[in-house]
Amino acid sequence: MNENQLGDLSYQNMKFLNEENISKFLHCPICKKIFNNPKRLLLCGDTFCEKCLQVNDSKKKGDVKKCFACGQTYNQQQIQDDLIPKKIIEDIKVQCTRTKDCQWVGILQEHKIHIQNNECVEQPEQEKKQSE
Repeated sequence: MNENQLGDLSYQNMKFLNEENISKFLHCPICKKIFNNPKRLLLCGDTFCEKCLQVNDSKKKGDVKKCFACGQTYNQQQIQDDLIPKKIIEDIKVQCTRTKDCQWVGILQEHKIHIQNNECVEQPEQEKKQSE
């Protein structure tokens, strides 16, 4: 799957398996969660979730912003996608939580396809009552 097919990472309707074993280097220093669409500041090399960076930037006035982690100043042109953590995160195992009956487990980059293909099927009401 290429970069354009995947688009932004989406953590909706899924949970990471063994999240406690995922390296702290794949966690955003602002929200402390696994990077969601990681962005790197070119001057200092620090990485943040795209939304965390946007929220942090919106608190600052003017074109020049300061890195949350180290205080280095930067502007919008000095931000780029951080593809290394993004690709590592795409290969982490997740479990689908879109419906309570879905048993799908796979890697994050395949979860989006699973959702797009509408592979989550809720157990019909009649089967639910019989199994209770």
